Amino acid sequence: MDIAADEPVFGVGPGLFAQASPTALADADARWAHSAYLQVGAETGVIGAALLGLVLLWVFGALYRSRQDERLIVIGTAAVTALAVHAAIDYVAHFPAVVIIAALLAGLASARAGSEPSRLEGP
Repeated sequence: MDIAADEPVFGVGPGLFAQASPTALADADARWAHSAYLQVGAETGVIGAALLGLVLLWVFGALYRSRQDERLIVIGTAAVTALAVHAAIDYVAHFPAVVIIAALLAGLASARAGSEPSRLEGP
């Protein structure tokens, strides 16, 4: 939290949390913050934290407007919500498989319904 207070606007720089955090310098196993939101705020400042919040709102908005099957929308929303909540208390965003699966489910749930004919297919 001290890093975000010292560099509130631009942060210390993307990927530099481990070099700026006294905890990470003292313990190699703590090179990531146990909150993705605090780490993004420390590394990129208020601007990066606001952009992360806007991305989450954009994803939830796309899920809300989706015309997919309701069950798929619920699964996608649950996946993104689980990632968002767990990212607040642990560094799960540093595991590519977790982020990829949540993004895949959110993408499938917010994609256009398959019943619409494509303009390329013809009549």
